[in-house]
Amino acid sequence: MNKVTEAESHYNSLEEMSTADLLYNINKEDNKVANIVKDEIFKIESLVNIIVEKLSVGGRLFYLGAGTSGRLGILDDMHLILFMQNILKTEFDKKYFKDLICFLDLEYKIHKIFPNKKQVFEAINKVEYNNLKVIIIGQDPYHGKNQANGIAFSVDEKTQKPPSLKNILKELSNDLNVKTDNVDLKNWANQGVLLLNSILTVRENMPSSHKSQGWEIFTTKIITELVKRKSNLVFILWGKYAEEKLKNIDLKNHFVLKSSHPSPLSSYRGFFGCKHFSKTNKILRELKKEEIIWV
Repeated sequence: MNKVTEAESHYNSLEEMSTADLLYNINKEDNKVANIVKDEIFKIESLVNIIVEKLSVGGRLFYLGAGTSGRLGILDDMHLILFMQNILKTEFDKKYFKDLICFLDLEYKIHKIFPNKKQVFEAINKVEYNNLKVIIIGQDPYHGKNQANGIAFSVDEKTQKPPSLKNILKELSNDLNVKTDNVDLKNWANQGVLLLNSILTVRENMPSSHKSQGWEIFTTKIITELVKRKSNLVFILWGKYAEEKLKNIDLKNHFVLKSSHPSPLSSYRGFFGCKHFSKTNKILRELKKEEIIWV
């Protein structure tokens, strides 16, 4: 009988013993066998830990994996710029964020999720921090195919205009007396306009499907940190949702413009005629900052 077989036989006879007792009762001089048993027990315990971490959280299946502390490769796939990672680093180890990342890992594997992973933080990554001047708050991404591009209210060129964006461009044209069909708002971001959705991902054809998974906490933290670090930002809040988002954030050192949402359901209750584009530029002029070229 070889050493491993001896150890296995001895283990079977002592199955009621604790791990410590088991190792103690193996011949102390037979370190090789003891190490083999110890390695196998470690493998089993590691497997048990992984299985435990697959338990349901809030009715959803998550997979944290050993040694990840909840930060999976999917977070790296999202490419959040290093500057914002440093600002938000304390969030990454919080339970809500670990749960969110694990939820997203599963969602991207089994459903069609918008935007693609590399565009999730596009709105943040496109704006140079030192040039940040305006923040526009959205709710969640467009849920139609090939619409969401990571920037609130924006779609890529040659994409059919969603109703809200259509109304935004209509108000822009009326406000500035110009004609524009530019549906890709990345040019705004490049000039210092942060178009940030409260929820950064969505399942195809299921609006608000990623509501209350943790994005709202994370994006509120982003805004809170920017408000603390910057002054004289212009906040454009379209609709009650955006107003509620910021109700507990101190904006006394900033400017706030409010109206109804550009959705066809509410655009005629104050969005049309709000003139937020010209008003924003007026504020920027008074602050001796470069105005936004909206078209």
